[in-house]
Amino acid sequence: MRFFARSKSIEVKIALTAVFFLSSCFSISKKPGSDGVQTESHELTVKKMKKKYPEGVFLVSWGEGVNRMEALSKAKAEIASRLNSELKSSLKVQRKLQSGEQSSESTHSVSLDIESTSGFTHAELIKTAEGSEHIYEDQVLVLAVLDKRDLKITLQKDYDKSSVSFRPACAKAVQLGQDRDQPAMCGMIDQVRDTYQKLDHVANQWYAVFRGYPPDFSKDEACYQAAISKLEQLVVAKVVTVDLEGVSRESSASVLSALRQQLGGFGFSVSEGNSCNAGVLLKVYGRPSCDMGMIGYECKIGLEADLLSCSKERQRLGRTNLGYPKGIHPSDEKQAMNRLMTNVSSMDLKTAGRYLQDVTGGCLNKSNGNNGDGGSREGITH
Repeated sequence: MRFFARSKSIEVKIALTAVFFLSSCFSISKKPGSDGVQTESHELTVKKMKKKYPEGVFLVSWGEGVNRMEALSKAKAEIASRLNSELKSSLKVQRKLQSGEQSSESTHSVSLDIESTSGFTHAELIKTAEGSEHIYEDQVLVLAVLDKRDLKITLQKDYDKSSVSFRPACAKAVQLGQDRDQPAMCGMIDQVRDTYQKLDHVANQWYAVFRGYPPDFSKDEACYQAAISKLEQLVVAKVVTVDLEGVSRESSASVLSALRQQLGGFGFSVSEGNSCNAGVLLKVYGRPSCDMGMIGYECKIGLEADLLSCSKERQRLGRTNLGYPKGIHPSDEKQAMNRLMTNVSSMDLKTAGRYLQDVTGGCLNKSNGNNGDGGSREGITH
């Protein structure tokens, strides 16, 4: 039993790496019937941008649209989404019409507000490539670029900032484990897990782009594993049976993977089924939906779960929100759904884990007298 499993599996990291390094983002296929002069100008611009922004130094993405705003937003969103982001983009267009002209020209002010809950958090580093904007087959094309050198500096600062909180907590947890101080160790669980998760989050972004980890990550991870091995000895495993009948077929595997990965860190043994004899039954509900939005296809799902005792009475213990992950792709609904499923697999379940721990009498709540059957408690988390 592992108290807290790595939030990103090696398979996910390899998949992310493949997206970055096996796909050619500069490639734009020719469209049939294109004007020869326009095609030549287009190919010349693409070639010029490829030379100016080499893929070994930059992450790049072309965006196309009916206007500059749409093309730029798609290009930026594609780079950010490839860094495993959940995006929420707000696009604002300010149009200034020149008076007295039959054919008005427009100037567009683009505001791309990317709120990331589990992925890339530095959208300000994604820039517009100067000189890339041009028209091809009645579409405006714009190139967005992210300088990997700037990204490395920024991620290193993020890592250093997070390590200031993690390292003292980890060292203290290891010492308390050696002293067998159970009450104090239980009090360290959230602090060690939460501070390590911030380091792991930065390390995963680093790995996705640079095929490696920050310089001090191996040392910090070794401390974390040492601390967790001590914590695991103090946590008594509890059984959670997950009923996925209320979840769509394409979502069930991802939901179960997330629950097994993260609830295991709270001392729960997770299995799938619609009946149970011991522990608690978690009935999960939620079905994905996809819509075409301002920046492309957005697929999302709201996941909730009822918590029932495994006694004959099947007493309802409460309900908890598991999360509201999203997946976005500028032009492909299937890819948007795939990204949603990836985000479901890695969604943050700390709140749900603490709630289950509280109801069933976990390590953090040894003094509450709960015997693990849940009692008559009713609760809702937000």
